[in-house]
This record gives sequence, structure tokens and C-alpha cells, in this order.
Amino acid sequence: MHKCLSDWLRIVDVNLTEDTVTKRQLGIENIVNGLDEESCLDLVRLYLGKPTRYDSYRDDFRGIFQKADQTFRMSGNELELQLLAGISIIVSLENNDNRFKIAMSAVCVSFQGSTDVPIFNEVSNAAKQYLSNLSISIRSRARTTSLKASTADFKTPKDALLTILPQNNLPSTQAPMGALFDKIQEIILEVIKQVNKISSEIDDSLLLQQEETEMLWWVMGECSNSLNKKMSTIPLPFASLIVAKELAEMTRKLPGPISIPALMDKMLSIGRQKQEDKISIKEVINASSDEWKSKYVDRH
Repeated sequence: MHKCLSDWLRIVDVNLTEDTVTKRQLGIENIVNGLDEESCLDLVRLYLGKPTRYDSYRDDFRGIFQKADQTFRMSGNELELQLLAGISIIVSLENNDNRFKIAMSAVCVSFQGSTDVPIFNEVSNAAKQYLSNLSISIRSRARTTSLKASTADFKTPKDALLTILPQNNLPSTQAPMGALFDKIQEIILEVIKQVNKISSEIDDSLLLQQEETEMLWWVMGECSNSLNKKMSTIPLPFASLIVAKELAEMTRKLPGPISIPALMDKMLSIGRQKQEDKISIKEVINASSDEWKSKYVDRH
């Protein structure tokens, strides 16, 4: 049980009882255990109060909680549904197989938390923390695995063969010779497996170093790769789209580096006064050049 569960449930139920907490916990566990690639997105939609892709999902969600608690309402409790969906998202980030997809969708559609449910704004923070920890883990400078000596018993078949060889009886060497070759093959396959693992680790490390190098040179150059222009000469609404797109193209593994916001801020502040006002999506699209939009749409 999450340590904050009872506090969160009191947001919609001030007369909370221990029995209710237990039943809601059971419902949440059933929701999280039943999540797949499709339903996890509907869970985020439900939390944000958006229409779900599958019309039945909302009633199915209620039904799971009613199965655990016969007094659970099947209508007129939209805020409670959003709260329970939000709690389910947070719990799913701990152990569900689809937690990366859940976290990404929760962060992307929350627009930096501006669309979080007013009564419960913990979800985007939890999703951001999960993605941040994952990004750090992916990019940590882990030491490459070293080759280890085989644990296979090579001595036993070798000794058996050496015992028979002085007898000058070739047919009698067939069995120990076969056992020895099998053991040699086992050792070779074990070494190949280790080498492949080390090779994969080196490839991943080089890929992430390439990501880091490209991003740093991009910031140092202060230019747009796709437009071949100084970033300071591009209107800010259009530049915000360009910066996001080019960073996405340089990102080799998701989620991207935790330094992404700082890199974006650096590129967008080049040659500009600090701007406090937010830029709307409409402004961004209108400021984009027709040539760039056509090229991007054609590619995607």
C-alpha cells in the first residue's frame, strides 16, 4: 500500500474508514495488474477527464472498484474516478510493465503540469521523477562487464581421455573424446555470449557519447541544423519548435537526457530578452515557414 493512499483518498472522502482504504487499495491493484498497452493510455485519459478511446473503459473501471466494494457508485462520481485513476498511475510507475508508456503519456499531455487535475496534481511530478531516474540510469557511466573464466568442468573429461589413451584402444576413446569436445564447445559458446554482451554495452556507451557530443556542439554552434541559420535570427515561436525537433532527432535513447530543458532554454535565450509570457501552439504553427512545414509533413 502506498504510504500516501489514505491522504489522497481523503480529498474526496473526508469520512474515510480503514475498510474503505483496504477496498480502494484492492481496486487499484486490480486496475494496475490489468493494464496493457491500450488500457494504460485510457487510464491517463480518464485521469485528465478526457474521453477514453474505448467507450466501455469508464464503466469497466468503475466495475473493478465496485467488485471490491459493493457500495462504490457507478455514476455521479467523476472527481473520485479521476483521483483513483491518478493514484493508479502513480502505483503503476512502481512495477507495471507499461510504466514507461504511462509516464511518457502522462507527462506529454499534461503540458508541464498545466492540465493536471486541480484536486490532485501529483501525477505529472511522479511521472517526471520516474523518467528522470530512468534517464540517469540509462546514461550512467557503468563499468563494462569483464570476461570471466568459464565455470565448466573441463578437467573430468580430459582426465578420462588421458587415462584411456595409453591403452592404444582407439574405439574406447570415442566416448571420452566426445565428452571433451562437448565441454570445449560449451566453453566457446559461453565466451561468445560474454563477448556479445560486452560488445552491446560498448555500442550503447558509444551511442550515448555520440548523443552527448552532438548536443553540446549544437549548443556551442548556436545554429539550427535543419535551417542552417543562427538561432537568434529565428522568431521565438518558430525557434521553440525547431529546438524541440532537433533535440528529439539527436536523442538516441528515450527518455532523453535530464539536461534537455537547460539545453532548450540556452538555445532559445540566445540573442533574446527573457520572456515570461507563454507561447501558444497557434503562435508556433503560424510562425513556422511554409517550406519547413511542408518538408516535415512529407517526411512524416
